[in-house]
Amino acid sequence: MAKHQLQENAIIIPTPEKKAEIQSSLTVVKNKVTETNGLQNKEQQKEIQRIKKQFEKAEDQLQKLSAQKDAIALELSKPENYNNKEKFIALEKEFAELEKKFANQNKEYEVLFDKMMMTPS
Repeated sequence: MAKHQLQENAIIIPTPEKKAEIQSSLTVVKNKVTETNGLQNKEQQKEIQRIKKQFEKAEDQLQKLSAQKDAIALELSKPENYNNKEKFIALEKEFAELEKKFANQNKEYEVLFDKMMMTPS
């Protein structure tokens, strides 16, 4: 029984060849982990860049739509357009369409903003 206990508690000292084999295996595993992490980081960075570009595009589009709405609002306030029923109706219709586009673009902007806030920097 004492002999059996001795074997359980025995320390196994690997040979130099076994140490080299273990070290080589560890190096291979470490390299694969590093490679995998690098690929994941590259993919993550690409995704972050893609979201940022979409965000910037949405932001630019919102600014353009806002400027167009302001221009139409200015036209609607002019007496010559206000007094011309056909012109006023056309401007009013264009303004309503711009408002819809602006609302849709703003929703997209908010979604992209949320995505940017959720992605690690």
